[in-house]
Amino acid sequence: MKEELKSLFAEIVGLNNVIDDPALFGPYTDDFTDHYVSKPLAVVRPSTTEQVSKIVKLCAQYNVPIVTQGGNTSLTGAATTYRPDAEIVLSMTKMKNVIDADPLSDSLTVQAGMTLAIEPMINIGRPDVAWTDDDWTVVTDDGSLSAHYENTILITKGEPEILSL
Repeated sequence: MKEELKSLFAEIVGLNNVIDDPALFGPYTDDFTDHYVSKPLAVVRPSTTEQVSKIVKLCAQYNVPIVTQGGNTSLTGAATTYRPDAEIVLSMTKMKNVIDADPLSDSLTVQAGMTLAIEPMINIGRPDVAWTDDDWTVVTDDGSLSAHYENTILITKGEPEILSL
C-alpha cells in the first residue's frame, strides 16, 4: 500500500483501524460463500460519519475506488473488491448505533453513522415468504420466482446516503 495514503488514512481513523496486512484481510475479503475472495489496497474502519466523509474525500482525491462493507455476508460478492491492490474496503463494523428497535411497528431508530442493508425481495406470485431450515435462505411460499438484492444505506446527520444499489 502506498505509505503516504496509509499515513493519511491513519490520521483520520488511527493506525489500528487501517489494515494493510493480507494475513489480516480474511474477515473483510472473503464473503459468506467463500466464492469471492478479494485483495484490497487496505481495509479502513471508521467509527464516525466525519471519518467516513474524510475517507471518501481522500479516496476521491487519490482516485481510489471504495467498496463499502456492512457485515460481509453477501452471497454475490458485492461487498468484495474487484481489482487487486487498487480499491479499499470501507468497513462499517465499528458504526453500530441502534437507539431503539420496535418489532411491533417494524421500526428502527439509529444514530448517524449506522449502515443499513435493505434487502427487497420481488416475487412474481404472492408476497408471502418463508425461511428454509438453514434459517438464512428466504423463498416464496407459493414456489413462484423471485429476485432478491441488497441496497446499502449510510445514515447521516442530514439525508441518508445510498452507498450501493
